[in-house]
Amino acid sequence: MKTIDSEKEQEIKETLSNDQQKWFTVSEIADKTGLHVNVDELQEMLNTSADFVQSTRSLEGKNVYATKKDFEDSTSFFTKLKGAFRNRID
Repeated sequence: MKTIDSEKEQEIKETLSNDQQKWFTVSEIADKTGLHVNVDELQEMLNTSADFVQSTRSLEGKNVYATKKDFEDSTSFFTKLKGAFRNRID
């Protein structure tokens, strides 16, 4: 499987960071970036990159993602602490 290069990954981070919405499905990310990427490759990149987090909550059964920076900036210390003990982000 071909992987998404670092330039496209950076463009994805910038696009998501500039949006008021913080959590996105894989298809929303593909649509918002306009980068004609394979959805499976995009999902693999999101799952393996240290720059994105996946919520354990889903939107209609679909995984949702945020940039790590947006998650850290918008989440309280206590929520992060609770997540660390539970080994998940929410």
